[in-house]
Amino acid sequence: GSSGVVNGNITAENIIVSGKITGTLTARGRIILESTARLEGDINTSRLAIAEGASFKGRSNTGEAAKSGSFGDNRESRIKIPPATQESTAGA
Repeated sequence: GSSGVVNGNITAENIIVSGKITGTLTARGRIILESTARLEGDINTSRLAIAEGASFKGRSNTGEAAKSGSFGDNRESRIKIPPATQESTAGA
């Protein structure tokens, strides 16, 4: 969801981002950054869509050059990460 956070690289056939990611995204199919997406990292994909309001800081490699690598089946990957919980810090 839009409040999810990932620190790491993601590789999949297709990737849809609506939360915050710090890392490299690689998809043989397409990558979609929804309006709530915040990405700091590089993108490798054959097709890229960035919605108005999305934030992207990094480099993109699109088209035929981005198709290298082996991927599994043709399913779309959507990463769902629960919102971060606040830890309670009680003073002694």
